[in-house]
Amino acid sequence: MNNKTETQGLISEYEQMSIEKDYYHEVRQLLEKSNNYEDHYLRCDTTTRELLTNLKHGYYYKKDGYGWNNGMYEFSSGGRRELDYYIINNRYILLFSGSIKIGLKLSVLSSYTATEFKQVGRIDKNFIKIGKRQRKCKLKNGKLMVIYDQPIMLFGQTYDDMDYRKEWHYGLLEYEGNNYGDTSTFYFVGEIIF
Repeated sequence: MNNKTETQGLISEYEQMSIEKDYYHEVRQLLEKSNNYEDHYLRCDTTTRELLTNLKHGYYYKKDGYGWNNGMYEFSSGGRRELDYYIINNRYILLFSGSIKIGLKLSVLSSYTATEFKQVGRIDKNFIKIGKRQRKCKLKNGKLMVIYDQPIMLFGQTYDDMDYRKEWHYGLLEYEGNNYGDTSTFYFVGEIIF
């Protein structure tokens, strides 16, 4: 009986290693191919609802004018802008959980709410797991990053999470929105190497 338990433990450990390998390849491919990112600083006074909604949707609409675009202050015309990830506080790479197909199977070391992260401004180094091989990736902007072995969750409210309505038809509940306080899940998947 003890051997059976040990074997089950080895199988689940092997499966976890396989999931982490798949996660690494999926994140690396997404980041290496993408030009669609933005830099954002999250401070205590930053409102994150619109930022996180844009990342969840994968796009946003921008007005004509001067502003920061992929790290450069320049004039840009308005219109739809694609968005794959954020570089947060000039260091951390943040993705929407829906961007990573393998995300539901991942084991996660730690998590923050958007409010908690804004207060501390960084990820506690005790929560970061980087293996001996240091899985590196070069972004399209030329920056080098290391991908965490296990992502760190960020829970934040988007405008989609604020749909509290319930629709009843002929006495039957046909649509039930969210509950107050529901959030969406995002992942810190790595950080820029300086």
